[in-house]
Amino acid sequence: MINDFARALFSSGKHYLPSDQMIPGRTEYGSNKNMQLIRYSEILLMYAEALTNGATGSVMTADQAVNLVRKRAGLSNLSGVTHQQVMDEKFAELAMEWGTRYYDMLRLEKYNELSYDGRTFTPDLAFLPYPQNQVDQLPALRKK
Repeated sequence: MINDFARALFSSGKHYLPSDQMIPGRTEYGSNKNMQLIRYSEILLMYAEALTNGATGSVMTADQAVNLVRKRAGLSNLSGVTHQQVMDEKFAELAMEWGTRYYDMLRLEKYNELSYDGRTFTPDLAFLPYPQNQVDQLPALRKK
């Protein structure tokens, strides 16, 4: 059992249906949950992030992409969005969506955010080692 909510002190109910909306006979924990792979708002925010990092695009501006996400949430528009504002928006929009922020922090090498409660995250912890039976079959996987 995992009981480590030290950073937020709460759990999210964002992903679960109320019991009166569940399909009869499918009421086990998580059985009515559709797995989200990606959301349109995440694509918009990835696009805005790319633009604020120097990419070019003709579909819309970074401001327009971020503001589409903010409009759906009932928030006011931003103008001249920066990379940090895009990342803050992504943090808020995708909160509690298992692993999204973690992989953003790995990609951006912001390991300090992954260190908390006396635990220190270092880059060597980012990936699990290859299984030994796979390394034995493919020696090229060995660390050099």
